[in-house]
Amino acid sequence: MPAGFESLVRSSAWLLGVLRVVRDADIPDAWVGAGAVRDVVWSRLYGPGFDPAAVRDVDVAFFDPADLSPGNDERVTARLRDRRPDVPWEATNQAAVHRWYDDVFGGPPIEPLTSIADAVGTWPETATAVAVRLVGDDLEVCAPFGLADLLDGVWRWNPRRVTRERSIERLARYRRRISFGTDVERPVACFDTIVDSTRLEEGTTMVDEMVRTSHPLGKQNKPVGKREYDLFKATILAVLRERELTHAELVEAVTERLAGAYDGNISWHVMTVKLDLEAKHVIARAGGRPQRYRVSAT
Repeated sequence: MPAGFESLVRSSAWLLGVLRVVRDADIPDAWVGAGAVRDVVWSRLYGPGFDPAAVRDVDVAFFDPADLSPGNDERVTARLRDRRPDVPWEATNQAAVHRWYDDVFGGPPIEPLTSIADAVGTWPETATAVAVRLVGDDLEVCAPFGLADLLDGVWRWNPRRVTRERSIERLARYRRRISFGTDVERPVACFDTIVDSTRLEEGTTMVDEMVRTSHPLGKQNKPVGKREYDLFKATILAVLRERELTHAELVEAVTERLAGAYDGNISWHVMTVKLDLEAKHVIARAGGRPQRYRVSAT
């Protein structure tokens, strides 16, 4: 992690106090992230200084697959509020987001998130896709897109979950709420590229480039990290060159090929990359019940 980022976090008595409360509250895999972290960093680097009174909410992302009930969020939020009633806590179990997301925000149902890192990687902009926590006195960072955009004051759209238009609307609201002064051109809007692959951050998980995948029915498909896309594309084509497979057989074959080499969500990546390859006519449906897939004739 860049020393400058850790210094910014540790020099904020308010944020450090928030992190200690979360650490001591015995919440499963709990992190503080999104706007609260961004506001501390940007106001100290580019603004007049951080004012805790301006914080609208403190997002606590936790991961508790053992309790997916709606009441879990409320109980965790109440536990935090009892410890620090002056903080506008908002705790969300990321393991349960798929149960309510489409009802609240619209769109098709989403896949279950597999971890905090998976969840943070869906947050709307790269500068807010950052979460921190204390383990003992050590600071840990979860930053799937690195820390460059956060430290550089860049508002870069992450298309995994929200549309470009929604991110533009979010930026407009942010600029109405926060002013760094007329001589500070921050945040810098960036809606055409997703991440800067030349700026890897030590100690973070970094997605170096994203592939915007297609769907055979013309619907919006999910973006995938280029390294993951290339890995799954090559593996899918390798197993389909051997024989035609159903979707379930394809997932099983890819899982066997990648055993020990990939520890992420294999079934999600197989589905997303398979749809993209089908949309690009690299693979095709071969018929049958259940449906089988093959490599397209060249």
